[in-house]
Amino acid sequence: MKEEESVVKLIFHMFTTPHEIKGINGIAKYLTDRGIPTKKGSSVWHRQVVRQTLMNKAYIGETISF
Repeated sequence: MKEEESVVKLIFHMFTTPHEIKGINGIAKYLTDRGIPTKKGSSVWHRQVVRQTLMNKAYIGETISF
């Protein structure tokens, strides 16, 4: 759970902070290149997984998750 939290924070940071990594495709490539597994344990990040993370209502504060 702690690892998932760290990855989610990293994704939001990369998406909202100006730097050399651009957009959802860039974030997916960055995570894949560094061997960071997805929530389901895949070694390859697809842009759709990054997009779903960024749109997750629990992560953006629109829903309370227990």
